Amino acid sequence: MTIRDAATLKSFFDNGDFPNQSQFADLIDTLDANAVNVKAYGAVGNGIADDYAAIVLAVAAAHNKYLFFPNGTYLTSAKITIPDHIHIKAEPFACIKASGAMDYVLGNSTAIYATQHLVIEDIEINGNDLATYGLYLYFIATGCEVNRVRVHDAVSHGVYAYKSMCMSLRDVYSHNNGGSGFYLEGCNASNYYNIRGTYNTLDGITILSAVSYASDCGLYGGSAESNDRHGLYVYNCANTVLILGLHVEQADANTNDPVLLEESVGVMIGGRISGYGYGTNYCIHLTGTTRSAWYLAGNKVARNTDSDGSIATVKDDASFASTIENQITSMATMYRFHNEGAAVGIADGGAITHGISGTPTKIFVSGSVAGEIVTYDPATITSAHFHVNIKKNDGSPGTNQTISWRAEL
Repeated sequence: MTIRDAATLKSFFDNGDFPNQSQFADLIDTLDANAVNVKAYGAVGNGIADDYAAIVLAVAAAHNKYLFFPNGTYLTSAKITIPDHIHIKAEPFACIKASGAMDYVLGNSTAIYATQHLVIEDIEINGNDLATYGLYLYFIATGCEVNRVRVHDAVSHGVYAYKSMCMSLRDVYSHNNGGSGFYLEGCNASNYYNIRGTYNTLDGITILSAVSYASDCGLYGGSAESNDRHGLYVYNCANTVLILGLHVEQADANTNDPVLLEESVGVMIGGRISGYGYGTNYCIHLTGTTRSAWYLAGNKVARNTDSDGSIATVKDDASFASTIENQITSMATMYRFHNEGAAVGIADGGAITHGISGTPTKIFVSGSVAGEIVTYDPATITSAHFHVNIKKNDGSPGTNQTISWRAEL
């Protein structure tokens, strides 16, 4: 029997048989015939040579086939535009890296709805602070999947998708970009699974509508941490945006809202949202003058401070029908709201500066001299410091010593 596909191979095992060597070789030849290796077209992948021309030739040959990048760094001096009906695969540590200014490193045709059935998997895209975008997805009609891809160091957004229908992003990581990690504009009926945006100049994830495209979509899991503006920003989405299990943790001293839901409608359930309590930010902020209808439930929110100093974790300043219920507010040890250290040479009654923005609710102390009792004085706890008591067994002041401590909000 000749093996031409995976189904035939499976039938061997289902019947208790095992293909012989020639049958396996035949299958490998068939797979090779359906894959285009960029190195076969002259790409070097050494991070020095310009592989642009070779990659373009390989792309042209890969219609209805796999385009394969072996391990290596492929420099490109110009943007690489990929057609429809192509499946990009790569070995671990394969990277396409910009070597000059360009609109994007990897993207599809700019003709409206010209691209269908595009799959990009297992590759790194490095804008190198030269390309405007890392990955650019424009007006894709249907069948676009991006899986296990890392995008970073774009001048603007890492992943920019515009009016792409029925698109799927899964396990994509976008970081250290000059715009947002993900800028998803007008992408109707699209779903994003476990995407992660960190250390971006704007938002970790931005979802917004475009003209005639309301950007109804689903965001499942994933995270947005330490971005300079918002972790998640949803703007002007008239159709439902579904957000489940998202983790957002704000950057230190960031005065923006970790999650800002503006002029939009949707559902947010089971998230873990954390800010740092600087300025007037809220963990989740609903706002809008023309629309704002959300259902929020079961989100764990912590550590944000209103301008008057009161705790404000969820804020709804829109006059529309939003339902906010069963939020879990925690001011304890959620995420990074602690500090610890060893204070050298502290005497009885000495002060320790804890370095936390806010007044600790829990303090743990221990001394370095055996047999002496070390405690802290609750009456002395402030947003800046606390005092320790060091006593001998008879109640007299103890020895000047090193105190190990931990303070938590």
